[in-house]
Amino acid sequence: MHVETQRCGVSAEMRIAFGLLALALLYTLNGCQPSERPARLSAEQARRVEVLIRSQYDIPPDYGLTLGRASRSALPGYYDLPVTFSHKGKHVDFNFLLSRDGKRLARLQESDLTSDPWRSIHTAPHQTRDEPDSKVTIVVFDDLACVFCARLYSQIFPGTLDRYKGLVRIAYKE
Repeated sequence: MHVETQRCGVSAEMRIAFGLLALALLYTLNGCQPSERPARLSAEQARRVEVLIRSQYDIPPDYGLTLGRASRSALPGYYDLPVTFSHKGKHVDFNFLLSRDGKRLARLQESDLTSDPWRSIHTAPHQTRDEPDSKVTIVVFDDLACVFCARLYSQIFPGTLDRYKGLVRIAYKE
């Protein structure tokens, strides 16, 4: 038995069709697309991405590079592609952008302009010299095996520490 309901002369099927049409129109007007799940990178694509990243960023061969699964990006036309770099038990994650057609790779770094950049540099107490409560912190990025860094410590730091004793703190980052 088929029961057809009518409201204002419009059948239930017509109301459903109009509803679907309205939804499609909303998606179009808002620039939305149905959620699209990105396909996994093929072995060839993954190899190309790894070679490109290693060559553009001078990543040594003994560093591990692991590609994550691409996911939807806030940037139109691209997927977010997480990449993990690893070396001697340490891991660092970066996000790259992979074009939806799989032909372009980009790196975009977003920064918060409302915060002071120096506050994002973590300095542990055992990595500092002199006054922990000083208002000035000099952050030194160095390599302990570097001869130029050794010259810095022997020629510049003693005079700086003597002149600003109690006023400056030096934090070391490797």
